[in-house]
Amino acid sequence: MADNVLVLEPGDERAQKITNAMGSPTAGDILKLLADGSKSLTEITEQLAIPMNTAKYHIENLLDAGIIAVENTKYSVKGREVKLYSLTNQLLIVAPRRSDIHSL
Repeated sequence: MADNVLVLEPGDERAQKITNAMGSPTAGDILKLLADGSKSLTEITEQLAIPMNTAKYHIENLLDAGIIAVENTKYSVKGREVKLYSLTNQLLIVAPRRSDIHSL
């Protein structure tokens, strides 16, 4: 179960960020990949066979929307910091404002 439940109204800034981030099949592919566990940018680009810039664009949008997070960092053989991305453990609900959230 999700760590937290976030209820957003349609048109809310965060709801718009989520919509923009999720509006691409590539973003969906990244989310499906991360459902299997955390991955680095390089692992994402290799497993999805997409350009690095494309992956960066979608990852930045997903991070900004709060759908994914940097879970950890590790260091490459060359000593560079490598971020590991994972899904956030939250339930997102976009619905009109209601006084009784349990009615959803």
